[in-house]
Amino acid sequence: MNHLGNTGPSVPICVYDRGCKMCARMAKFASKRTHVEFTGFADLTSRGVNPAEYSQHVVYAGETVERGHRAVAAVLATMGRPWTWVGRIIDLRPIDPIARRAYAWVARNRSCSALGNGACSIKK
Repeated sequence: MNHLGNTGPSVPICVYDRGCKMCARMAKFASKRTHVEFTGFADLTSRGVNPAEYSQHVVYAGETVERGHRAVAAVLATMGRPWTWVGRIIDLRPIDPIARRAYAWVARNRSCSALGNGACSIKK
């Protein structure tokens, strides 16, 4: 995980693509189970986040700043059982490369009807 020299916000923040129906559904699901604040934008430049990143992947800012699959793992870790365990599993060294590839595939194909937004062609 990316440990920064400064402390996180008083309430952890998860920035996601509000235009993505799957992302919005996941944020709604998670927001009922965690104290993390979900938003489409947050000024996290002081934490080393370029706002252009928000169009590439989900960003979590709490004690640490995480991106992509590690941001998902960080949010899951705040949700209580069994989700905490899932978040920890995603962060395990042997699982990390698989989780990274799975997240990248989902991110590339997030406009697909299977993922929530309508017709598309699957990208490899």
